[in-house]
Amino acid sequence: MNSCGFCGGYELIYSCPECGDLKKQDLFSLDCSYFDKNFTSIADLIEYITVNGMDPNYEITKNGKHTYQKAINLIQF
Repeated sequence: MNSCGFCGGYELIYSCPECGDLKKQDLFSLDCSYFDKNFTSIADLIEYITVNGMDPNYEITKNGKHTYQKAINLIQF
């Protein structure tokens, strides 16, 4: 995982198993000072929040940037 010194965001860089080219994967997290986990999909992030009891009233970030979408709005009750 690389940290961008310019924007502070994170992205996952991996090598394609077929062609060997470097690829970038978006990472999703929460805009919360003590939440340090990143996920490759919003679905995985939401699952983590619901299973582990994390407060869903935080905004989702994509590569460290705001999405203006709160996690609670994506949880089905």
